[in-house]
Amino acid sequence: MNGNSPQRTGLWLTEHELARHLNISVRHLMNLRKAGLPHIHLGVSIRYDFLEVMAYLRDRRIVPSKNQSSTTDSVATVTNPPIGKQQS
Repeated sequence: MNGNSPQRTGLWLTEHELARHLNISVRHLMNLRKAGLPHIHLGVSIRYDFLEVMAYLRDRRIVPSKNQSSTTDSVATVTNPPIGKQQS
């Protein structure tokens, strides 16, 4: 695994970090959390395990059927870990 890949052993993102990485608002992230997005409460703070979130989103991804347009505009793919979160 290269140095840019997150590890399940410590890459816990804040709401603002994860929202910025997914290019969504914090409000939308809060709605996803209410719908079941995996997270952990640390006192009053909320943290998200990057790999668990990506697995959750991947499992709920909607892929167009053969009858629908097959343009890539309708399917979002996130493959890169958050910038600046490298493990040594």
